[in-house]
Amino acid sequence: MIRLKNILIIGGIMIIPILIFIFDWNFDCIFRQLFNVNCPGCGLTRSLIYLLNGDLLTSFYYNILTIPLIIISLILIIWLVIDTINNTDNCLNKLLNFFQKYYFIIIVILILVIIINNIHHI
Repeated sequence: MIRLKNILIIGGIMIIPILIFIFDWNFDCIFRQLFNVNCPGCGLTRSLIYLLNGDLLTSFYYNILTIPLIIISLILIIWLVIDTINNTDNCLNKLLNFFQKYYFIIIVILILVIIINNIHHI
């Protein structure tokens, strides 16, 4: 059962961005509609495209979180694959403990990213 859960999580992490790129889904940001500012995720797609084209400065301009999110996603996928092979649940347990301990720091970082992402709109 643990393996199936890990495989579903890995599949979700990998398939959602692929589907967004294939079908060119455009989502209106609910956060932007409600508060009239960019959320921490606004510009991630454009930032990723510029990063893949080697334009690091423009990538940072659109969203500064792109590179850390890519690194964290790759680490989580590798960790989940190892957990799936070993039939363990270490990754999800450690991730849950991390968020429970450091949720305040994560919220502060996201608020700072909102401020940084919206500086060029002022």
